[in-house]
Amino acid sequence: MKRISFLFLPAFTLLVMTCDNPFTPEPTGKEDLFKLSHDYDGGTRIVQKRPIVLTWSEITVTDFAKYTIHRSTLKNGKEVWEERVEITNPLQVTYTDTLNDDETFRYRIRIEDTAGNARDAQTEEFVLHTTSLLVPAEYESMQEAYDTPFIDDGDTVFVEYVNPRTYARPFLFVGKDIYIKGVGGPEEVVVSHGGTIAVMNRGTLTGFTFQKGGVILSGTAAMSDCIITGVYTSDKSVERSAVVISDSAEIRNCRISNNGKYALYGRGGNGGGMIIRGHATVRDCIITENQAGRKGGAVYISGEPTIMNCIIDRNIAKEVGGGMAIDGNPTIINSIITNNVAGEGGGGIFLTFGSTATVVN
Repeated sequence: MKRISFLFLPAFTLLVMTCDNPFTPEPTGKEDLFKLSHDYDGGTRIVQKRPIVLTWSEITVTDFAKYTIHRSTLKNGKEVWEERVEITNPLQVTYTDTLNDDETFRYRIRIEDTAGNARDAQTEEFVLHTTSLLVPAEYESMQEAYDTPFIDDGDTVFVEYVNPRTYARPFLFVGKDIYIKGVGGPEEVVVSHGGTIAVMNRGTLTGFTFQKGGVILSGTAAMSDCIITGVYTSDKSVERSAVVISDSAEIRNCRISNNGKYALYGRGGNGGGMIIRGHATVRDCIITENQAGRKGGAVYISGEPTIMNCIIDRNIAKEVGGGMAIDGNPTIINSIITNNVAGEGGGGIFLTFGSTATVVN
């Protein structure tokens, strides 16, 4: 291999020699002395972190100090450079970095001498853009797929099967505005686990059956086309039910059935099927055959939520509000509330002191 030697001088005056013919390059030729390339050619979709090998020109610099490698990404349309490594071995001509996100990347290498003179070389930009991941084909669990940096706002995690071994703890879907979608619908993708199954504050859960464990939605999270069934809780906490929804979260086209919330030591036991708070919205849902040890066989409400186009039937409360127990100011629109039973009153709807309900159609 031909070795090129050059000396950095003030204002980058170069003295260049080759093993064959000494020559002084023209200014337009100086850039050809130092080049940087990489070996990534795997396309734009990346689902796991992977190595990328950088290679640069083999040169000799009098009073060599170091190589510095930077990597840039685009942040809000602006290129931002980050230092990756400093190399003090003058004979090194490769470096292996790791691609661990889907971004628009570019690499730059800077060679410096001890006097502070420097020259740069850089690669062209290359784009990695992943919009979806598959569970379990590409990631074993929904949590792993959700947490990976390859999934960003607007992306989708498609779930074909949920292995019970992958969620000893609740799924925490917090911070990303993405879709988590069961492939084939709720009859095909069943998640069965006691306690709380999922907590979400942004994005959408769609196409799942949740058994035995509840779902907590807050912020702007949404759940659609799901079945929540067989969830039985026995504690005094207002945080637990088959579904707890608050803030501006929304539930659409779901079936909440055959769930129960029971009092513990005479406390709690409100909201057999759902607890609704804040300005949350529940629309196009069937809430049926749920039981509460105290109030709200189907639903316990606080705040100012909206319930629209729902069927609430055949629910039971031991005390009051077989269909709904209201401790707030909800709006109920175009809904059917029928065949609900309460032991002490308000079989359909029970309002606590100071509460109001706007009921339309």
